[in-house]
Amino acid sequence: MAQYTITVHNKSQEFQTYVLFASPPLTKSSNGDVFTNIYQVAHRVPSPHGSVVFTIKSAPFAVCGTLPTPLAVGVKAETEDYTPVILGNKSTSTYGSQVPVSVTDNAPSFDLSLIKQTILAGFEMSTSHFPYPNPNNIFLGYGYQGEKPEEIVPLAMMHAKPDTPFPMTPTLKFHVTTGMYTVGEVIDLSKLNTQILIDFTTGLADAVVTQNSDQTYARNS
Repeated sequence: MAQYTITVHNKSQEFQTYVLFASPPLTKSSNGDVFTNIYQVAHRVPSPHGSVVFTIKSAPFAVCGTLPTPLAVGVKAETEDYTPVILGNKSTSTYGSQVPVSVTDNAPSFDLSLIKQTILAGFEMSTSHFPYPNPNNIFLGYGYQGEKPEEIVPLAMMHAKPDTPFPMTPTLKFHVTTGMYTVGEVIDLSKLNTQILIDFTTGLADAVVTQNSDQTYARNS
């Protein structure tokens, strides 16, 4: 499992709650909107000597679940079923996971015995037939391991539709910002505080950033 870290030094002259989220994955626009979730939260980091280290364990998981309300900004999602997936890569001739999703009594789950490696880019979830619109607001997406080994946090989600393939290619691009959010909460990317992008696709494994007194961020490494 590849692992990455982002260290944030707080020089803003006030306590800050830092949050981490990923850039949206590549997917089919015809499948609808992609919703972004908060991946990690660090509460009340002091200034000027406080810091936090976000550790990203980047082995991807397909995730699914249900919600009490329709998927929207502010909804907090928790993974109900998950399975590790392989990401396809054309340049290395690696085939990604094709993961069937079955729905029984309006509850989704992954058919582990039917997973195949057939996808050339990213991975794909494919749904069976189920009532739609669905009273349980079924979602699909991808996630990473959280603070606990058994905790798989969704990083991006979509409304599940019946009899539909959902291709998805996660990125290794992450953002740090401030705000009062919770892990798994869906956020509005257009209404965030000042943020900084960390792009691990460049071969970087560890990043160090500082939030300055004017609330901007600077890269240290």
